[in-house]
Amino acid sequence: MNKHSYRPDIDGLRAIAIGTVVLYHAFPTALPGGFIGVDVFFVISGFLISGIVFSEMEAYRFSFLRFYIRRICRIFPALALVLITTCAVGWLWLLPAEWLRLGQEIRGGAFFFANFVFLGQAGYFDQASIQKPLLHLWSLAIEEQFYLAWPVIVLLFYRSRFALGTLIWVALIASLALNLATVAGDPVKTFYMPTTRAWELLIGCLLAFRDVSSETATARLFAAIERVFSSNLRALSGLALIAVAATQFDSHQLFPGWRAIFPTVGAALLISAGPATLINRILLANPAAVFVGLISYPLYLWHWPLLSLATIYRGSLGTAETWTLVAAAVACATATYYLIERPIRFGTSLTKRSAAAVLATLCIVIGLTGQLISSDHFTSNAQRYGLDRIINAASEWSYPTDDLEALGWKGFVLRKYKSSNGPHSVLFFGDSNMEMYWPRVQFLASQDRLNRDSVYFFTYGGCPPMPDLTDVQHPYCAGFVDAAKAAIRDKDIKTVVLGAHWWGYLNSASPYRYKDQGASKPDGRTGAINALAAMAKKFTQEGRTVYAIMNIPLSGLMSPPSMIRRKLTSFEIVPSPIELTTQREGLSLTETLRAALEAAGVKIIDPIPSLCDRESCPTLTLAGDPIYRDAMHLRPTFVRSSASYIDQVLQ
Repeated sequence: MNKHSYRPDIDGLRAIAIGTVVLYHAFPTALPGGFIGVDVFFVISGFLISGIVFSEMEAYRFSFLRFYIRRICRIFPALALVLITTCAVGWLWLLPAEWLRLGQEIRGGAFFFANFVFLGQAGYFDQASIQKPLLHLWSLAIEEQFYLAWPVIVLLFYRSRFALGTLIWVALIASLALNLATVAGDPVKTFYMPTTRAWELLIGCLLAFRDVSSETATARLFAAIERVFSSNLRALSGLALIAVAATQFDSHQLFPGWRAIFPTVGAALLISAGPATLINRILLANPAAVFVGLISYPLYLWHWPLLSLATIYRGSLGTAETWTLVAAAVACATATYYLIERPIRFGTSLTKRSAAAVLATLCIVIGLTGQLISSDHFTSNAQRYGLDRIINAASEWSYPTDDLEALGWKGFVLRKYKSSNGPHSVLFFGDSNMEMYWPRVQFLASQDRLNRDSVYFFTYGGCPPMPDLTDVQHPYCAGFVDAAKAAIRDKDIKTVVLGAHWWGYLNSASPYRYKDQGASKPDGRTGAINALAAMAKKFTQEGRTVYAIMNIPLSGLMSPPSMIRRKLTSFEIVPSPIELTTQREGLSLTETLRAALEAAGVKIIDPIPSLCDRESCPTLTLAGDPIYRDAMHLRPTFVRSSASYIDQVLQ
């Protein structure tokens, strides 16, 4: 049998990969590690594409032109259709800031650098990911970046199998080592960089190389493994590794890192087992799995924009709506595969050349359109409806400003405002919920009401002022707290103000951990609060005055975009107050924090009485201006004029 003839079981493996990804995106709690399907795709891609390249080079038939025509005819038809559709729907439904971001995503998707676009934003697993309709194109970008270089490298080394095999092994090990070394310190960069993902594709390349290099050390190593582990055992082990990864891993853990070894090795074992094994023949090669595998690429492209845009339009999705969207994605993928992709991919050589030229031109046009959108030269439908008063509040942020001096401090930034208008200094210590109070300090200074020598801000987004509380995306928070304690003592700070989005770090869904315990669990939460109280008590025992600013309300209704109702082709402003009954968990946490901190001698500042009445919290001022910037921050304009509850620490 030709080792690179069609294998239906590999389409079945594609079905497993796309199934895990779609289920994870549709119902994240049902399959918490379903994102590993992308890693399975990487191995499959490396195996199939390298197999074709190796076979053609073996027969002296390889052509760069033919290779890239095949890639264009495979990748571009469905991609162009999805980009155009997403752009059209985005024009109708997205608010101006969302529309600008979509332009960046379209440009990155069309020109295959989407991974770098999202690298400059927050992580793949952040809460805002559902607001990014083309987020999933990061993986396609990594593949195409790999295939820009890989055929050239193979051509240079192919005539020396020893050199090529050595190169694959060295590159694989180096990329894997880089992934393992960097994932803890910078998980977002490790997730998106091609250098820390290349090893996954190279595993597939190694499998293909084994098939065309029977006399190499690589082939002998594989042969030795196959003598010890039967093909059926390899298939069973591979399926088990993928199942463990999909069910036992989740977005709160470091990834890729060592965890990515499970799905990639699992995929490699299933591929190496061959089509005749029981699992591959019965499970993977069955017609239903093969069908899903055949449409897996357009299904991957369609499912996420549908889920994302529907969530943006509706605000949230119910189970029935989500299943309907998954079914719609399958229908779109099926139509795309049979009506667009197949006729182009399997046409005549002349047809494919013409199609490739048209498709490449089309993607360039789409990418340039994305550039026009992202640079605000192509306005959206929403800009016709007079929403600026609401929309502009969402982009307003006033920290840091030029009058804050930036001082390097133990790897972090300590910011200082020199007032020389009082007896001693105060330090604001916390996350972005502390940064949001800077406009009030500016206002008091402008009114000559700031009775402090200096005002310091030592803050870091996502890091609460709580010892030993960290999460996967913020592994440096413990070091941040240690640096803050050193600054407080070194600068002889007399007044310390603690503040954070406490509820986000300590609620029942928190991804943060106190030492080795989850902060979402009673023991971890209690440990974190006790550590905070102990730190505060130490400050008071040293003769410092300590304040703690409690949480503001938390609700998606606070975000200015949520006050805008999207209709099919228009918009209207519909603000809603926040009922205090929806804040019960947070208010309970506030009382727990208050009791622990008051016992440590801390003075409590609670914003809730200033922001809410007995039953609800308004989201607009009496003049009709938004109070909040987003779901967890006050708007700087409002803070400047109305956050008088913090004045006591500054006067």
